[in-house]
Amino acid sequence: MPHEALAAHTAPARWTLKRRVAWIEGTFKRRVSRETVRRALKRLGFSWKKAKALLNRASTAAREAFVERLQEILPRTRGPQAPWMIYLDEAHLHQDADLGYGWAPTGERLWVGSHSPGLSAKVSFYGLHVYNHGQVEIWDFPRSNTAHTLTLLRRLREHYPSGEIILFWDEASYHRAGAVRELAQALSITLQLLSDPPRPGCPGEFTSEQICQVIARACEQPPPPLTHWTRQDLARERIAPATGSIPTSPMRLPSVRRFARSVRGTIRQRRCMNTGFISKTGIQAIEAIHPSHPMQPGHPEAVAFAYKRHGTQTLIAHFEVATGLIITPSIGDTRTEADFVAHIAATVDTDPHGEWSFVCDPLNTHQSASLVEFIAQRCSIDTELGCKGKTGILANMSSRAAFLQDPSHRIRFVYTPKHCAWLNPVEIWFAILTRRLLRRGRFASTQALKQRLLEFIAVFNQTLAKPFRWTYIGKPLMA
Repeated sequence: MPHEALAAHTAPARWTLKRRVAWIEGTFKRRVSRETVRRALKRLGFSWKKAKALLNRASTAAREAFVERLQEILPRTRGPQAPWMIYLDEAHLHQDADLGYGWAPTGERLWVGSHSPGLSAKVSFYGLHVYNHGQVEIWDFPRSNTAHTLTLLRRLREHYPSGEIILFWDEASYHRAGAVRELAQALSITLQLLSDPPRPGCPGEFTSEQICQVIARACEQPPPPLTHWTRQDLARERIAPATGSIPTSPMRLPSVRRFARSVRGTIRQRRCMNTGFISKTGIQAIEAIHPSHPMQPGHPEAVAFAYKRHGTQTLIAHFEVATGLIITPSIGDTRTEADFVAHIAATVDTDPHGEWSFVCDPLNTHQSASLVEFIAQRCSIDTELGCKGKTGILANMSSRAAFLQDPSHRIRFVYTPKHCAWLNPVEIWFAILTRRLLRRGRFASTQALKQRLLEFIAVFNQTLAKPFRWTYIGKPLMA
């Protein structure tokens, strides 16, 4: 019963879907989504409703101390020089619609018309209960703040010009302001704060020892190929072994068809491997001349500015749209027509008889004669290709691009518009690569840089890879 739970201070914790999912995983070692739990609870006859609060967090000692103070003051109100005892609190009224709970058809939102002028249009009322007379007064102000509280104190003294005033109110920030306390003392107004001790809040998920372990681990160097710690890395490295799970929310796969509607022609409506690729050139192999000092509690990482260059590398990467994996990365010194064709050949060889759709920018090496000849050979196209720079399909870049974009080919290319390389999802992955590895990475040689890149891609595919949720719907961008 509620009163029994209140008396024993043993009211159960409010069950939420997040807590149920964690309980199921800890009890049955099965990972389920919140939607699955919600549907199961619905079938069992449970419904989501507003909780009834039990005051099991209120402090009995604080209430007893306040009553003792009142017992000392109340006898004084009966004498000839009785002080004025006034209880004060604020109320805020705002013109708005009734946005509480309501019933609506399943799967539809409950819309309520609102003509609210905005939160700034609310009116604040200071309510005063004068204990000596048993009367209530209401004074309106535009809002509750320090300036209006000072005005209220002056008005209160003008209203009760003689005698001591004892004012009871809560611990609002403007009640505890220094200017308010100084003015109250000058006006002979005694302030009594109605306060509760700090509440414990939600129970912690980790013990003090685990928190110390996380802090100590964050001050160490992360395992290769990572260059610095992130919250996700620490969760996998330290929190997951300690608790058995990583506190993450379930992910949903983005709609590949929505991506197809956004960038027309990217995906044909049949089984097809869809990848976005681009090359990142000029990746510098930079070596620090002086070692860095790792961070310590209260001190950030100290990195020397001087460095030595050892050359550059070029990375050609494929981002698979449906899985988020990086497949067949190519790393070399150059990005020539031959390099690109060799990279496409290595990618197609992973599924020689499958259908491929490549999204890339309209670079000249992406529309080369060698690439046209390779596609014609792999797709068994017997059409006469002509002569490069003179006749036929190989005559110029426009004719070669039209051939490579032919939707009837098993292997086809889709080119992003000019200055629209950001439409390619692999650009998002390059941003991740820059933040997680290249920005802080130091490499003693180009071979070391290449090895670290391959290690990072392997770690990414194993632990971080996921499809990106495509949100651009084709609307024109405004400058």
